[in-house]
Amino acid sequence: MQAKVGDTVRVLFGDAGPNDTSSLHVVGEIFTRDYLFGSLTSPPLTSIQTASVPPGAAAILEFKASIPGQFPMMDHAMARMAKGLMATFEISGAENATLMHPGPAPDSTASGLPRLSGMTQADTAASLTEPQTNSRAATDSNPIVATTDERATDMDMHSEMAHVGKPAQSTRASHAPELAPMQAEASSKELNGCLILSNDGKAMLRLLQPSKIYRVEARPLLFSQNANRLVHVTGHFGSVVEVEDPHVPSFVVDTLDELAPNCSVKLPVAAIRKTLAKLTAPVAQGTVGMTDMGFVPPAITVNVGDKVVWKNSSQVIHNVVDDASKALSTIDVKLPSGAHPFDSGLLQPGQSFSRVFAEPGIYRYVCTLHEGSGMKGVVIVRPSPLLAARR
Repeated sequence: MQAKVGDTVRVLFGDAGPNDTSSLHVVGEIFTRDYLFGSLTSPPLTSIQTASVPPGAAAILEFKASIPGQFPMMDHAMARMAKGLMATFEISGAENATLMHPGPAPDSTASGLPRLSGMTQADTAASLTEPQTNSRAATDSNPIVATTDERATDMDMHSEMAHVGKPAQSTRASHAPELAPMQAEASSKELNGCLILSNDGKAMLRLLQPSKIYRVEARPLLFSQNANRLVHVTGHFGSVVEVEDPHVPSFVVDTLDELAPNCSVKLPVAAIRKTLAKLTAPVAQGTVGMTDMGFVPPAITVNVGDKVVWKNSSQVIHNVVDDASKALSTIDVKLPSGAHPFDSGLLQPGQSFSRVFAEPGIYRYVCTLHEGSGMKGVVIVRPSPLLAARR
């Protein structure tokens, strides 16, 4: 459904039942009026986030469109989305900077104060150089214990585990290789550690060595699914928010893979290498499938000039969008300099969409229909050897 900023949108909703109650909500909006059971003779509820509609009943719901964008309407029982219980409101019009606005550019300042990126000075300096693998040889008989209370005598072994298994060349989609030096924003780092969810809801990664904690960002669904597990993450140092605690460095995650089911498991170095080897195993180059709520693989690496094909191998309608004007959150999408946005349109089950990538860099894209459920992907495009050599 399409509307304009300032319009009042009215939804006439019925729950045919026969057994299930619907908990209806619009992501990013508030119902200004909720006429219970569809009654226009009773005063409505106001400022409601979620409307409960019993089986066999109905509701008349209204909200006022305040900002442009795509706003999905769905049930809180999100598994029903796979059965088609979802709609999208496309709101057009002028932006309202008093409600939502993009943050300043990375090199900008606000009110004369330095920008806080979630990075300490030490971490900023460390991110400019590649971490060095510990030179001490490790054997299969020396176990690595992924506990949060590491002994100093194990530090060398933990350091090896933190960076072990980096192949010289990697073709696995979610294992991001280094790009040309001038492609600084596309540089990907790798960390291994224990993923912890703190009481205030923040996701923290406790590294094995050095004994440091990072706040990890941008993949909340994956974090909740892998809490208290030993994980391998790729991404970059920094933060997706403009103002962050400067004493707790942040790491923006592109991909996450489980290394062990819990953080107290004992793994020898050989087992870690074997696990990481599986993570970096080659995949069908340039092909991305889809599940009901995800892209498979979630990240893929290709060269300039390669074509990537997305095939809807699920039973649900999807799309492939890298356009900040159409995404629910501009943080979820990204284009390298000189690249043009793209939108596949709606892809029915079995349909495909393809694109040839002419500009190197990192492309972050989403399915706008399921972006709120974490359906996001990454395409890493490496420059051609000739182009890299010239640069």
